[in-house]
Amino acid sequence: MAAGYTVYDTMAHRARITLDVIPGARARIGAIRVFDEPMPEAPRRLSDATVLRLLDVRVGDWYSEHALADAQRDLYQSDLFRRVEVRLAPDSAQPKVDSLVTIDVSLAENFVRQVDTEVGWAVLDCFKGRALVVDKNFLGEARRLELTAQISKVGHAENTRFADGKLCASDMSQDPFSSRVNYFVGSTFRLPTLFGLRGSPAISMYSERRGEYQAFLRTTVVGGEASLTRELRHELPLRLAYSLEFGRTDAQPALLCAVFNRCDSESRALLTGRNRPLAVASAHVDRLRTDNPLNPRSGTTLRLDLRGAGKEIGSDEDLQFIKGLADGSYYRPVSRGVTFAARLRLGSVRGRTFSDSVGFVPPEERLYAGGAASVRGFQQNELGDLIYIAEDEPVDSVASVGDTVYFGLSSDRLRRVVPVGGNSLLVANLELRMRSFFYPELIQYTAFLDGGNVWQRSRRVGDTGPSISNLFLKGLRWTPGLGVRVFTPVGPFQANVGYNPYRRPAGAIFYDKAPNAQGFAPLYCVSPGNQIPAVKLANGEYEQLSGSSCPATYTPPESRTFFSRLTFTFSIGPDF
Repeated sequence: MAAGYTVYDTMAHRARITLDVIPGARARIGAIRVFDEPMPEAPRRLSDATVLRLLDVRVGDWYSEHALADAQRDLYQSDLFRRVEVRLAPDSAQPKVDSLVTIDVSLAENFVRQVDTEVGWAVLDCFKGRALVVDKNFLGEARRLELTAQISKVGHAENTRFADGKLCASDMSQDPFSSRVNYFVGSTFRLPTLFGLRGSPAISMYSERRGEYQAFLRTTVVGGEASLTRELRHELPLRLAYSLEFGRTDAQPALLCAVFNRCDSESRALLTGRNRPLAVASAHVDRLRTDNPLNPRSGTTLRLDLRGAGKEIGSDEDLQFIKGLADGSYYRPVSRGVTFAARLRLGSVRGRTFSDSVGFVPPEERLYAGGAASVRGFQQNELGDLIYIAEDEPVDSVASVGDTVYFGLSSDRLRRVVPVGGNSLLVANLELRMRSFFYPELIQYTAFLDGGNVWQRSRRVGDTGPSISNLFLKGLRWTPGLGVRVFTPVGPFQANVGYNPYRRPAGAIFYDKAPNAQGFAPLYCVSPGNQIPAVKLANGEYEQLSGSSCPATYTPPESRTFFSRLTFTFSIGPDF
């Protein structure tokens, strides 16, 4: 079969397509010929055998146009070639009885070494930078070596702050985990195939520190990952991986207290006070069928993720969980300049440790929602239950017996909120994307309706989470809004404003006292009506007794004017 097209109306973006079909018997591939053009004044770097290993077709396979298109795409994605053409040989395109055909692979080699650098600024990262060094033919036979280094929080974090941090977003001052530089240093070694299998294995080694806004800070002293990627069928790649990290995760003490009842400093230190191994086995499937990866007008996408950690595969006995995520999107043109887009995201995670019904889940594996790529009527990670940190020192009253005191609020002033996240997530997005009349290829306007919720199964932390019976009627938080998208060389830049009609939920409120000279930093529940006694320690400080939950009886004061209900979010890259 051969195809051709003729453009006959450039103003209306229309073309006429013709298909020429040559009937015949079903054929197999009898031979594959390679025609390789090296770089000017350079020797040929890739042998015929190496090129054939990169192909996803073999001699003896059934002939398929899809298979040739996939093979051409795979060769392009290796970045080893400036030009690639995989086609049926001219002498095989004639009707004949012979069921064997010949495939011609025409190539023009590319540079095998590459250095990329980038610098930028982001709302939650301030100044950041990244450097990538790639050898696409390391040790020959299309083996690939990548060296990566990146850094963020520059300008705000300690030892990098300049201009008093005024060049960074004010939101960063509310995040206790932005006070340290985030970094990543790693190397990845990729093989085109392994033992002749139709898959691409890779081995990575890395060290990193990364934070999630107001949620956690993960520091990996050293980590490694082994993975294998192969295509199950046309446009359906499967990635299997095993990773082993040695590191620690710092979470806000109020989160550990409210969700897992680890309220005293000793029990919190058992979870976050030392480096421990975390071993994770994962599987990821992508099904992408859209007409454009950055700005699709038609098609569907489906992503499935399954992750699990257990002591059977090398993880610490307190770091065991099972996690699943499903994400699907749908795009359909409504008119020439308008596209309808929809997404549904579902997630669930369950811990496998401790005797309680919730189970401890590492903070970096908990589910969060809210922000530019989620429900845009809420700020980053602030959908669902919240915990609050008081600004002012609490008041105390001495009990009638002994040195026992009870702490309470001295004012309603807040220092910050702590996202709780959860072990269950549902997010839905509906959009109408409209091209600008003046610059249709550059600017796009968006009207959206986002809905979702994050909640904790088996335990109430703040407001009542959604149940199956009321999930779609009143369990989700729906926020409408408008946005503008500008397409840039580094991806689409988006500015959105969402309308949030909901009050912040009632929740527990704590006061986290600054560490003393010995590093002792107590956490006090100061929720109205709490009856948690605090006793005086030998160092003269008070610490509340463990075993009691901090009640979710605090309702934060808020201004409910129209403008106070608007939420502004910014991002670079596709929203979904």
